Amino acid sequence: MTQPRSNGARASYIVLANYLILALGLWLVASPVVLGFLAGAAGSNSLVIGLAVAVVALSLLRRGRETAGLSAITLGFGLWTILAPFLLGFAHQYAALWSHLFSGALLAVLAAFSLGEELALD
Repeated sequence: MTQPRSNGARASYIVLANYLILALGLWLVASPVVLGFLAGAAGSNSLVIGLAVAVVALSLLRRGRETAGLSAITLGFGLWTILAPFLLGFAHQYAALWSHLFSGALLAVLAAFSLGEELALD
């Protein structure tokens, strides 16, 4: 049987998840240049969502506790990042597609984890 985590351990996991979320936001900003899909909807979406994720991640890191609402917003960004290639019509651009799917899935998992841990702290 596993022991429940202490609040200090939970807070450490939340901070780690938020740093990873920040890194994913920065990747989304850089990926259009790195992978070569800067023009069009794929590049614009990646830049806008990446900047939004990075700003929210910095807010999460700065505030520390009581950030469940921001984690929920990040979860929404992750889900949007997964759906965007299909809804915005750039699923045929494989570099953009896989960058969005991979980043969106990781964002959604990390945000859901962070949200769950934040709610468990209360």
